[in-house]
Amino acid sequence: MHTHLLPPCPLALRLVLAALLGWLCLRGAPCQAAPDAAGQERARALRAALPEPAAEHRIAFWGEVWDGPRWKGSVRVEVEPSTLDERITWTAREEWRWLDGASDRHQRVVLTLGRDLTVLQLELSQREGARERLAFLAREGGRLTGTRREIVGEEEGAGQALALEWPESRLAGLGCVALLARAQRASPGAISIGWVPTQLWHGSDVPASGSLSMEPGSGSSEVALAWTPSSSTRTTRMLLALDAARGVPSGWTGLAGEAGLQPAGWLPTPDTFDEAQPARAWQHGFRTFGVGYHMARPELLERAFAWEALYAYETSLEDGWPASSPLEEFKQAWLAEFMKQSKHRSRADTDALLAGTLGTATVTYRSPDHVVMAAIAQFGGGEARTYQLRRGTDGIWRLVRFG
Repeated sequence: MHTHLLPPCPLALRLVLAALLGWLCLRGAPCQAAPDAAGQERARALRAALPEPAAEHRIAFWGEVWDGPRWKGSVRVEVEPSTLDERITWTAREEWRWLDGASDRHQRVVLTLGRDLTVLQLELSQREGARERLAFLAREGGRLTGTRREIVGEEEGAGQALALEWPESRLAGLGCVALLARAQRASPGAISIGWVPTQLWHGSDVPASGSLSMEPGSGSSEVALAWTPSSSTRTTRMLLALDAARGVPSGWTGLAGEAGLQPAGWLPTPDTFDEAQPARAWQHGFRTFGVGYHMARPELLERAFAWEALYAYETSLEDGWPASSPLEEFKQAWLAEFMKQSKHRSRADTDALLAGTLGTATVTYRSPDHVVMAAIAQFGGGEARTYQLRRGTDGIWRLVRFG
């Protein structure tokens, strides 16, 4: 793996990456020189008392990064029981996606954790365009050792040795924080841990580490966190929200500003759909289609569909569109049929109809970038209709199936 896992980022993008945890930098007081011994001891006790990994303790969170009204990325965090060498462990997965202009970046981190959240193995994949960087590390005493390599197109580079100093007291990832935060609800008092925010591992072979303090927030389902990197005297503060019943994450937000990590499907308030702007939320992708259809606006319908995906699906059906017919002919035929079926509604009637459709539909997330929406017959012209939308590599949501 090269010295830089991802290219250097401008200041603006660094602030966005920090917001992936719902962070917004605060110019707070310098960190204390002396470690928080009491907090560290409480953390050791809390880790030692964690239950054995089991299905009833799993965590799943799909979220999206919003900076005000602007969508910036998505994340999928899952923690579930597993085994390693006949030992019951946790597997914590984090899949991040960032969109920066024309740049579409993906990062996947898979951590194998002991019952007390000690990092036993770490697998890293970072992809941007045709370039992918891979690393696999396993615990060897107080270090994680393994190999790294880079793939560019069809060319795979040779593996190189990589060793990181990584004491057992150093945790990593959002899954660890979520498990500790859930356990901390029954164990009052602030804790302090060594921690690596894996989503910020983008600048060098050695990830940033530092001290993370956690204490119950003002609400019974909130945890206040303060992160101080080892290389800095400035502290970044954030707030982790937990589902009150299940104790799983429901969002990470900063203590100032609007940037934050929100649950999948969240929309800024107020929800200001602008048909002239790209659809950065799946609801806006559906509205682009709905306005185009109900108001007979072919230019919106043309933008609303991922035509190649829809064409591939329709031509694959036994009684579907003939594969001998070109894509452009297929597209024009669909647009013409929508125009023929349109009721040419007013804007007010269209908005009311789409609000009712969205408000009563059943929504299923197949991934953070793939939504299936089942509309009831009342808002489907007497038929229960299903819409599938996907977020493209450009970050825009479009319909890929309709019926």
